[in-house]
Amino acid sequence: MKDYRIAYVISGHSAYDDEVWELLSSKIYPQRCFTEFDHLDLADCFILAGADIRTRIEGDEVYVEIFIDPEDKPDFMARFDSLIEEKYACLEGRKD
Repeated sequence: MKDYRIAYVISGHSAYDDEVWELLSSKIYPQRCFTEFDHLDLADCFILAGADIRTRIEGDEVYVEIFIDPEDKPDFMARFDSLIEEKYACLEGRKD
Protein backbone atom coordinates (compact mmCIF):
# COMPACT_ATOMS: atom_id res chain seq x y z
CA MET A 1 0.00 0.00 0.00
CA LYS A 2 1.35 3.41 -0.96
CA ASP A 3 1.10 5.09 2.42
CA TYR A 4 4.67 6.29 3.06
CA ARG A 5 4.89 10.01 2.30
CA ILE A 6 8.23 10.90 0.71
CA ALA A 7 7.36 14.51 -0.12
CA TYR A 8 5.09 17.32 0.92
CA VAL A 9 5.15 20.43 -1.25
CA ILE A 10 3.29 23.73 -1.18
CA SER A 11 4.19 26.98 -2.89
CA GLY A 12 7.48 28.16 -1.40
CA HIS A 13 7.94 25.22 0.99
CA SER A 14 8.77 21.53 0.73
CA ALA A 15 9.71 18.63 2.95
CA TYR A 16 11.25 15.45 1.55
CA ASP A 17 12.22 12.10 2.97
CA ASP A 18 15.94 12.35 3.86
CA GLU A 19 17.07 9.79 1.28
CA VAL A 20 15.01 11.40 -1.49
CA TRP A 21 16.31 14.86 -0.55
CA GLU A 22 19.90 13.60 -0.57
CA LEU A 23 19.40 12.21 -4.07
CA LEU A 24 17.76 15.41 -5.32
CA SER A 25 20.50 17.55 -3.74
CA SER A 26 23.21 15.49 -5.42
CA LYS A 27 21.81 16.22 -8.89
CA ILE A 28 22.68 19.37 -10.76
CA TYR A 29 19.90 20.13 -13.16
CA PRO A 30 17.87 23.21 -14.01
CA GLN A 31 14.37 23.41 -12.63
CA ARG A 32 12.58 24.43 -15.78
CA CYS A 33 9.07 24.99 -14.46
CA PHE A 34 7.10 25.13 -11.26
CA THR A 35 9.92 27.00 -9.51
CA GLU A 36 7.59 27.77 -6.60
CA PHE A 37 7.08 24.02 -6.14
CA ASP A 38 10.43 22.43 -5.28
CA HIS A 39 11.29 19.61 -7.73
CA LEU A 40 7.75 19.16 -9.09
CA ASP A 41 9.19 19.40 -12.58
CA LEU A 42 10.18 15.80 -11.78
CA ALA A 43 6.56 14.68 -11.29
CA ASP A 44 6.84 12.40 -14.32
CA CYS A 45 9.91 10.73 -12.79
CA PHE A 46 8.16 10.25 -9.44
CA ILE A 47 5.18 8.63 -11.18
CA LEU A 48 7.21 6.42 -13.52
CA ALA A 49 9.32 5.26 -10.57
CA GLY A 50 6.14 4.09 -8.85
CA ALA A 51 4.95 6.95 -6.65
CA ASP A 52 1.41 8.26 -6.24
CA ILE A 53 0.96 12.02 -6.34
CA ARG A 54 -2.01 13.39 -4.43
CA THR A 55 -3.11 17.01 -4.52
CA ARG A 56 -5.68 19.15 -2.81
CA ILE A 57 -6.58 22.80 -2.95
CA GLU A 58 -7.51 24.91 0.05
CA GLY A 59 -8.29 28.50 -0.88
CA ASP A 60 -5.38 29.75 -2.96
CA GLU A 61 -2.97 27.08 -1.73
CA VAL A 62 -2.14 23.89 -3.63
CA TYR A 63 -0.88 20.98 -1.52
CA VAL A 64 1.06 18.17 -3.16
CA GLU A 65 1.98 14.93 -1.41
CA ILE A 66 3.99 12.09 -2.92
CA PHE A 67 3.62 8.55 -1.58
CA ILE A 68 5.28 5.18 -2.16
CA ASP A 69 4.95 1.71 -0.71
CA PRO A 70 7.59 1.63 2.06
CA GLU A 71 8.61 -1.91 1.08
CA ASP A 72 9.34 -0.67 -2.45
CA LYS A 73 11.60 2.21 -1.41
CA PRO A 74 14.95 0.70 -2.54
CA ASP A 75 13.54 -0.13 -5.97
CA PHE A 76 11.79 3.23 -6.16
CA MET A 77 15.02 5.08 -5.37
CA ALA A 78 16.98 3.19 -8.04
CA ARG A 79 14.32 3.80 -10.70
CA PHE A 80 13.88 7.44 -9.68
CA ASP A 81 17.63 8.11 -9.91
CA SER A 82 17.81 6.49 -13.33
CA LEU A 83 14.78 8.40 -14.62
CA ILE A 84 16.18 11.75 -13.47
CA GLU A 85 19.43 11.02 -15.30
CA GLU A 86 17.58 9.95 -18.44
CA LYS A 87 15.25 12.96 -18.40
CA TYR A 88 17.99 15.54 -18.14
CA ALA A 89 20.32 13.78 -20.58
CA CYS A 90 17.46 13.91 -23.09
CA LEU A 91 16.69 17.58 -22.38
CA GLU A 92 20.37 18.49 -22.74
CA GLY A 93 20.63 16.54 -25.99
CA ARG A 94 23.07 13.97 -24.59
CA LYS A 95 22.86 10.31 -25.49
CA ASP A 96 24.60 8.60 -22.58
